[in-house]
Amino acid sequence: MKYTRDKRRLEDTVRTGNARRPVALLCCILGLWLGGGQAAESGAAHVPPGSPPPGESQILRLRLSSEIMGNKVPYWVYLPEGYENGSAYPVWYGLHSYSASESMWSAGEHIDQIAEEMIAAGELAPLIMVFPFVRYDTAKEIKADMEDGVRGESKSAQFVWQELVPAIDQAFSTDPRPEGRFIGGFSMGGLFALEIGLRHPGLFGVIGAYSPALTWRDYT
Repeated sequence: MKYTRDKRRLEDTVRTGNARRPVALLCCILGLWLGGGQAAESGAAHVPPGSPPPGESQILRLRLSSEIMGNKVPYWVYLPEGYENGSAYPVWYGLHSYSASESMWSAGEHIDQIAEEMIAAGELAPLIMVFPFVRYDTAKEIKADMEDGVRGESKSAQFVWQELVPAIDQAFSTDPRPEGRFIGGFSMGGLFALEIGLRHPGLFGVIGAYSPALTWRDYT
């Protein structure tokens, strides 16, 4: 992939204090680096059919048949440059906001470009990023849940940790340790990231919530 670094846009966002998502995404990626996510040595990478040639980064648009959801759930996967070098990569799961979809992080906010620039600059270790569609709870259902502040685990959360994470670990060359797995989200996605991460503390080494919709008082 070829990218043009729009550094001035990021600098202007920081200076003006606008709550723009590119800065939140940049902080998210930096958080992964500070959290110690680095590629670990492993056996040969498992490359799914249709993967890019060695050396090229790629966005894959996929679907996963889900028993929990009762349908095929769309998700995007970012593979870094040099993916087929036999390393096991840390994985970041990015959850979108209520009004968005799985395309938000790449097509909307170009986080793959930001990651690519930081990897090239030596500011970030190569990583895999996964962007699933998670808007299966309606606003009406969420509002009803807010009335008593207690929420059972959502189907979206169950899908992520019970079905998506194992599928990604099986299909791609990942670091399956908690310290090699991260989750974060924006708005509704931030709330889901907290729900999943706090309910299952041994699954993710880093949890990130960016402008999360924090309304539930109980995560148990």
